Amino acid sequence: MMKDMIRQAFNYYNSFVAQAELDVDWAKAFLNEEQLRRIELARMRTALVDNWLKMLTSDERFTIEKHFIENLEWARVAHSFGKHWDSIFFRSERQLGTYQANALEKIGSFCETYEELIHGVFDSLNQTEHLLEVREAKKDEQDTRSVRSQHRASGPLKQQKGGT
Repeated sequence: MMKDMIRQAFNYYNSFVAQAELDVDWAKAFLNEEQLRRIELARMRTALVDNWLKMLTSDERFTIEKHFIENLEWARVAHSFGKHWDSIFFRSERQLGTYQANALEKIGSFCETYEELIHGVFDSLNQTEHLLEVREAKKDEQDTRSVRSQHRASGPLKQQKGGT
């Protein structure tokens, strides 16, 4: 459960940063209380995630940043790792997975020590991530369009095959 929350927090990190960097002082006249609360919560979340990253080795941090925050698949993480070290050091996807597992273990241990704080900041994650909800809604809409276009494309073919 805690590791899932940590993974989700990393996946949402860029959203936290975008919200946290809003300048509340000049925008206050345009924002309601809920929006101001979200910005403050995003700042706390960003600070906590940044703190987690500071606990990690360079290789663990690189793996977490590329795989979770930048959302790269393992092959691209491995390629990026080689490029990061000017092709001097390479790591297999399996080794990078080990780095990730070690990182999650360290962060999980930290979070268990401060469990009440972590749950207070991250439990409502799904409710406050409106930016990701919009992106997911767009993805669902694209998936629906794709299914419709596939259905339309296959419709006349089926009729032609059935008629011959």
